[in-house]
Amino acid sequence: MPVSLERLIAEVEPAVVTDELIRDCIVTNLTWLDLSFNKIQAIEGLSTLTRLQDLSLFSNAITTIEGLDNLPNLNVLSLGSNQLPRLECVSCLVAFSRLQLLNLAGNPLAKEPDYRGYVLSHLQQLRYLDYRRVLSADRATAMEQHQDEMLELREREDAAAAEKAAAAEKAAHAATMAEANLTGIDTLLDDMAAADPEWPKLSTVPGLLEPWSDVRDKWQVATDEFKLVILDAHSRKKAEQAAFKAALSEALAERDAEAKALLLGYEKGKKALLRSMAARSADPEEQVLGAKVKLMALHEALLGLEVDAVEVVAGLVTEFDRCYSEMAEANKLQYNAYFTQVRDLQNNFFAALVASSPSYLERYGSAADNFELEALPEEVAALLGDKDALGNALQTSHEAHISVLDGLEDRLVGREIATANSLAESNNTWQEQRHRERMGELLSYLERNMQDLEALAADAADAAAEAGEAQ
Repeated sequence: MPVSLERLIAEVEPAVVTDELIRDCIVTNLTWLDLSFNKIQAIEGLSTLTRLQDLSLFSNAITTIEGLDNLPNLNVLSLGSNQLPRLECVSCLVAFSRLQLLNLAGNPLAKEPDYRGYVLSHLQQLRYLDYRRVLSADRATAMEQHQDEMLELREREDAAAAEKAAAAEKAAHAATMAEANLTGIDTLLDDMAAADPEWPKLSTVPGLLEPWSDVRDKWQVATDEFKLVILDAHSRKKAEQAAFKAALSEALAERDAEAKALLLGYEKGKKALLRSMAARSADPEEQVLGAKVKLMALHEALLGLEVDAVEVVAGLVTEFDRCYSEMAEANKLQYNAYFTQVRDLQNNFFAALVASSPSYLERYGSAADNFELEALPEEVAALLGDKDALGNALQTSHEAHISVLDGLEDRLVGREIATANSLAESNNTWQEQRHRERMGELLSYLERNMQDLEALAADAADAAAEAGEAQ
């Protein structure tokens, strides 16, 4: 993407190592840290020390082991002489596969009769515990003593890992669907039923909603096909965006390279001018005038590069916006076709319910000896005993389903077009801002260097005047 003129100028000068840079490098690359004897009550503020290998928190007031999740390289950990109360505190260290030395001596948990066996069975990666070497026999004994507990722990860990993986997969799928503008498609039929105030009553009538299973089967087929089409279009949109950004970067990088070469040439000439004027090897006025001519020539050349860049960027933006808008319009047609399919399924389902309603009215009737009717909830029985009430319930149900369908279609189509329009607007805003900033940089560079040359000329004139007076 575009590089500012100031950065191009900076790149022709030696890099500067700042105090802030040094501090950042020290902190992010820290491998050893001793925080002993500090009255620390909670482990905090270590999340950026991802390369930390050796950490000492000896003799503090820590009551729980936490705040270490971002330290995967931890090899040595000293938590001796703290206030860790229970053996269960060490369970969170199981994930630290590189941890070889652990010190917990001086904590309340270390006074437990089974302290060493418990820790060694749970942290099998340890080679030293409380600065005592862990022998293979000690580890084997600990594992045997805690075999049932470790099996149960492993089962819980496996279950938790499976649950976490399932949640991550579900979240990733939801994110993909949202990114592709498919939110609500997977749950459409469930959402239709959930928004239907009559659905709970109608679903208690034996056999009445059997056609819904056929609707669900056909909807699933249509939905799978629709998702494939939209996801493929989404992939093509992402590829188009990537190609657009790459083309922009390449075009601007070429012109930035030319600008950098021009700037480097001028800066070298400026340094040569300073040396020449210091040596008074030529007429200062002529030298400054020549430098001004070169500065104006540089300015014109940089302006030419910017004009060229504006034309190239505008062409790339226009072409990208056209392609992206065409894909959005094509997607709009796909949305319309899909929702028409689902709407037809709903209409057919409603027609089937209306057609079957007389048989249900006749079957259940209102006779006192109708045991099937008596087995139903009172409000459902009343519904089946009233033709108008049943018809109204079916109509209300149908309208609720159609409302959900229409609402989702409007949201997805609206979002598809709005995204394309927003992207086009942001591209135009960006290219206008880029041009304004570059023109401001060019003008600032010209004014600053012109002032420098004027100052040089004034200094030379003062020096000449002083020399004349001295004679």
